[in-house]
Amino acid sequence: MQAISTNIKRVAVPAQAFFFFSALAFSQAPAPERTIDEIKTEAIHRAENGMYPLIGLDPADVGEALASVKTRDKDEWAAAFMGVADRYMNEAISSACAFSRSAAADRAHSIRRQGDHRISAAIQEC
Repeated sequence: MQAISTNIKRVAVPAQAFFFFSALAFSQAPAPERTIDEIKTEAIHRAENGMYPLIGLDPADVGEALASVKTRDKDEWAAAFMGVADRYMNEAISSACAFSRSAAADRAHSIRRQGDHRISAAIQEC
């Protein structure tokens, strides 16, 4: 009789602990999903305060990108931020071409001063 009682205790205590922690885990309700407007507000707040994952982004650029986001679709979000990124890319290309034209003009002037009037097509690109 004593052996049966010991075996029951050996099984009962872990079983009680399992049921207690299982009930505790399942009793917690999942957090409600945030609305798109709440997500946008949080994203702009994070950009303004330099918080992850928007560290270093201009809050105005984030706001511009988020203005066109209407759903949680990742492709829509990517397209919105790529629109802002494309603007920066076009500015960089324009700046590089302006620098290149300036450098080409300087080089052409230098070549002319040396008496060599052959200017390569590479200088005249952009």
